[in-house]
Amino acid sequence: MKIIIHRGTHKIGGSCVEIQSKKSRILIDIGMPLVKKDGDSFDFREHENTPGPELVKGKVLPDIGGIYAWDSDKKMIDGVLISHPHIDHYGFFRYLKKDICFYLGEATKEIIDLTVIFTPVEGSISNYHPIESGKSFCCGILE
Repeated sequence: MKIIIHRGTHKIGGSCVEIQSKKSRILIDIGMPLVKKDGDSFDFREHENTPGPELVKGKVLPDIGGIYAWDSDKKMIDGVLISHPHIDHYGFFRYLKKDICFYLGEATKEIIDLTVIFTPVEGSISNYHPIESGKSFCCGILE
């Protein structure tokens, strides 16, 4: 098993961790940064008209093969676990392939659906599997 921290080790915000086994891949969070490299507040409006591949090239989005809508890489992930409903943990979900399943609690889903009207995040997480606190669940071959 391999754990790759794509984001979230050197600053607060933009959390994204990948767990890989030989046959399965999952992400924990796909968050939007809270600050830029220079320490100023991150404002997604500066990037909202930038094509996704350019956001990866500019290191706004983490460079993870097989997850983005424009990515033809076949290394699909089995799912994305959203830990909690803060934008720095779910903010970039709209760029992911639509057939990727999200795993999150019902309250987290409801809060995300409500907060999108106040944040730069557009859309809704439509392909999801509700999870319950304290109960195990399967994602790919991982439980």
